[in-house]
Amino acid sequence: MRRSPTRLFMGVMILLGVAAGPLAAELSYITQARQGREAGGEPRMIITAASQVELVTLVAARADYQRSVNPPQADNPLGAFWNERSKPFGVHAAPLHLRALRKHGLWGDRLLEFALHLSSPPALERVVPWSEDLLDAARGESMEDPAAVLDQLRLEIKDFGEKVRFDDHFTDRQGEYDTMVAGLEALLEGQDPMEQNATFWGVKPSGDLYLIPSPLMAGGYLASIKVGGSTHQFLAFGPALAVRVVDPNFLNHLLHHELSHLIVDPILRAHADGLEASSALWRPLAQKLRDATHVVTWTDGVGEHLLRAYNIHLLQKEDPVHADLYVSSEEAGGYIYTRPFLEILSEYAGDRGRWPSLAAYMPAFMERLVAMAGNVRDLDPVSRVPEFELANSGFEEGGGAWIARNWMLVRAGDLPGKAAGKFTEVRRDAQVAHQGTASLRLRIGPDTTGLVAVEQGPLAVRSGGTVRASAWVKTEEVQREGMQQKVCGLYVIFFNKAGEIISRGESDTAVGTLDWTHLTAEFVAPAHTARAGFGILLGMSGTAWFDDVDFERVD
Repeated sequence: MRRSPTRLFMGVMILLGVAAGPLAAELSYITQARQGREAGGEPRMIITAASQVELVTLVAARADYQRSVNPPQADNPLGAFWNERSKPFGVHAAPLHLRALRKHGLWGDRLLEFALHLSSPPALERVVPWSEDLLDAARGESMEDPAAVLDQLRLEIKDFGEKVRFDDHFTDRQGEYDTMVAGLEALLEGQDPMEQNATFWGVKPSGDLYLIPSPLMAGGYLASIKVGGSTHQFLAFGPALAVRVVDPNFLNHLLHHELSHLIVDPILRAHADGLEASSALWRPLAQKLRDATHVVTWTDGVGEHLLRAYNIHLLQKEDPVHADLYVSSEEAGGYIYTRPFLEILSEYAGDRGRWPSLAAYMPAFMERLVAMAGNVRDLDPVSRVPEFELANSGFEEGGGAWIARNWMLVRAGDLPGKAAGKFTEVRRDAQVAHQGTASLRLRIGPDTTGLVAVEQGPLAVRSGGTVRASAWVKTEEVQREGMQQKVCGLYVIFFNKAGEIISRGESDTAVGTLDWTHLTAEFVAPAHTARAGFGILLGMSGTAWFDDVDFERVD
């Protein structure tokens, strides 16, 4: 065991199946969990590569690939190499059997738990009895012997692994695992996410955390295993679709989100009856998240919103620009109550003397949700009744950790939904103003091809109607560099009832260094327009200030 040089963990244990030789077969979850912590000791964080998890992940990816006809290559996290290598076994029993069991629930966290019951390949022995959760996932409608079903799947996966020579692959990729482990150690230096989450939610963990890096995996899954009086957590994750082997934003999100589920979910389940009082919020949410199979009840929806808000709450302190993008991204992904949940969470975090734990806060939390349910239509960014006039049009009101109240950052940097750090800046500027005391400052560096866009909406317009957008703008060395887009001004987006974009228009562009200049543009709403969004846009290097914006009907 290697001791962490910080005081945060009792220890960080590195257990690499590929390096352990005969010990590899001992890397089952039950063996490790029993060794997890000394009596009375603090929970530990343990990093372990698990070849059985990798093999099951490969079979699951192959099963996913077979679900669609001519699926896009990018949708397969294993890439061309494993597709080509496993093609001769594309109709093999293992992925077919796994696909059949998926509808019963043998996927995601359950699939991880299934893998943790097994020893390393090629033996792939079942080292402990199947858990009740796994037996339920394998039982099916015909009520066949679920243990036999899982044992058969294990043998099929073992046969698949032997035919694609998986064990050789796992050994050959030792360098990738070493890189992931080194990256994890560097990221976790000086951090204790277990303690941070426990402190925030007011519940102390009882067991260890096992991090299982998986270069084959895209995303992360967490299994909770009870052994004796402790509950140990196993988080398997991989950046197969990410640029870097270990992405700090990705890892921090997983650690805080998935580990908090273990604390938050039991509290929410204990108050499920009380949460039903706000179930009017469930129908519009279910329509947005119909493809998210893990969100199937209103209690699930509450948990997902709460934990996504928690990630944003943590990010606000470090990068409010990225945090604002995060909110917009979550709303676009169907989590339409992200903003009000973030306000609720801020209330909880702002008075921990009154609410020392989430459990203590639950009565107030449920009251807030009931109040939300009485105004459900206005919470959905697409369906809420539009207003016509802009709010905070002079940027006089700050937004706490946000940039400016009522304004949403919808794009920053080189990619939608991803801040570009030093290359972009979005700030409310209390030192520069056309009138009043503040303006909105946008800046883009010369080394990015990205855009910065800040938006407000929905705004009420009618099909065929004409609207005028205007603002005062001041610029400093705004110029196009390389492949940058020559835009610095205003835009309007028109949406239909379904929230789909049907038209977009932009004002003239402000270029160079200008004192306060008035920009104005008129736009005609096309047929089927139901609402509009109004925004400010910068796509060139330099700095631009916007103030006293307006949006008005012409006819």
